[in-house]
Amino acid sequence: MQLRKSTIEKALKKPLRIAGYLRVSTKEQAQEGDSIPAQRDFIQRKVESWKTSIENAIESLTFFEEEGRSGKNLKRPEILRLQQAIQRGEIDALVIVKLDRLSRNTDDFRVIEKLLDKHQVDLYPLNDFYDMSNAQGWYMRHMTVGNAEYERRVTSERTKLAMDYRAKRGMWNGGYIFGYRKDHESEKLLVHSEEAGIIRNHFYVQFEKLGSVGRVQKHLQNHGIMFEKHQKNGTLSKKSFSKAQIRRVLENDVYLGHIVWGKVRTENAHPPIVTIEQAKRVRRQLNQNRQRKTNTRYSRGRQYPLKNLVRCVCGHHMTPAGAIGRNEKYYYYECTLRNHRGKASCSQPAIPAVALEDAVFARVRQLGTSKEARKQITDTALNCLRSDYQRLKEKAGLINQRMSGVQSEINNLLSVLKATGTAALSSIQDELREREFERDRLRSQLQEIEADKAPASHLEQQCQKFVESWTNIGELLDSATLEETRVILQHFVEVIQLECTDKEAKRGRYLIKLFPEVGSLDPVPNEYTPTPDGSGNQGVLTKKGLVRQFDKKAPCAIHCSKDLENVRSEIFVML
Repeated sequence: MQLRKSTIEKALKKPLRIAGYLRVSTKEQAQEGDSIPAQRDFIQRKVESWKTSIENAIESLTFFEEEGRSGKNLKRPEILRLQQAIQRGEIDALVIVKLDRLSRNTDDFRVIEKLLDKHQVDLYPLNDFYDMSNAQGWYMRHMTVGNAEYERRVTSERTKLAMDYRAKRGMWNGGYIFGYRKDHESEKLLVHSEEAGIIRNHFYVQFEKLGSVGRVQKHLQNHGIMFEKHQKNGTLSKKSFSKAQIRRVLENDVYLGHIVWGKVRTENAHPPIVTIEQAKRVRRQLNQNRQRKTNTRYSRGRQYPLKNLVRCVCGHHMTPAGAIGRNEKYYYYECTLRNHRGKASCSQPAIPAVALEDAVFARVRQLGTSKEARKQITDTALNCLRSDYQRLKEKAGLINQRMSGVQSEINNLLSVLKATGTAALSSIQDELREREFERDRLRSQLQEIEADKAPASHLEQQCQKFVESWTNIGELLDSATLEETRVILQHFVEVIQLECTDKEAKRGRYLIKLFPEVGSLDPVPNEYTPTPDGSGNQGVLTKKGLVRQFDKKAPCAIHCSKDLENVRSEIFVML
């Protein structure tokens, strides 16, 4: 394969920066010649041939290697890093061995394809190269990706059926599990006496005695209890139990003698290690611990009133965090994606908690004192809805017009059939079926459009209710503790989205999205419980059932389009 004319013209102006993407998902692929080294060698030889044909054509060749990753989606570290490099303009051409190395999902492939076109990056699949200057080449490329997705889905379905069948018969589908060993003849689990004793005495009994997973972890470390881990080179090593692993042991039904595989549950498939009564006691305590942590979350000894409300511009939640400096403690909200996958996954920095909270509180108080600000929000929402409603109305008119035409065509075909009899049935039947299918599809589209239409009068009532009902919100925030402030905000604010606009000056902006169901702030009868300091929940809750209760999302009182949801409470404020 030679460089395309457009790529050569680009290389004559500036040497090309080439990226090579390599991916292998299973050991079987490595044995069949699609290993990472094999792909790298193939791409390197091809790029070297380009260098010899055009002098000074190549500036650099950077590899993005993905080992043990499936192509079913784009949740891959190296493909994300590759996309970011393309967006920054650091790549001129992308070279892959085959199209299915890049993706085995047609939707994801179109996303990558659009990204490459937007940033003028040429794609070179060495073994699946098609002339993209004509429709046939475009068709063949997407057919190749579609076939790869089809093969992946067929393989997945066959594997699932086989695994479900094994699970129903009580066979073990997983790998190594502490406390058991798999019998190679029956494929069922056998109790490992030494490890089973550890599970009973050092996991379950100690958890009931100590009361927390963290203390059980320290107990295991003090007694030198570890598990075996197989390394990639085939050797065994000893590893300490993490909190997550301990929690999985305490909640895993396999230790009760059951096999759970997806929706398949086979009871009494092998000998149990712990009793049902003990497992119930342990899980009850785990749920109580989890609920306590969910209701009150501290970091560095501080309560974060915007917890569960703040979202990064990348779409992921921002979690409370803290750090200890020389003279004081510092509190932040930071992106969970950045925490889990590193700085390269999200460029947004941690946001100072106090500055963000003060800005949000000030804006919410302003809404409580400024009827004009609330009216501006509702006017924006109504204008957006009216334009959206008009667009849907025009679309429905076009569909109705087409339906009339289709119905006329059906009537004409029936008239021909009636006049000629069964002699014309074979030639008319397929065409008649197509028209009836199109008519049903158009009817379905009309039903969806009708469901998307929100009655303007109902929305105006909701908007008026919002304008009039926020008068006491500032007073509530002023008299509430941090924990009560968190409860107040979770009942009225759906999400707060952050975006850093100036990293050097540490400035940014946020978007507050309010629940449309917020109603009167009058105290609810029989639900008001004052606290010793006099703050209490002074009318925090609206009528029962209208707002979300801690981890539950409020029901949507008005149906509106996606665009309207993003505009309904659009308030940008600099931090």
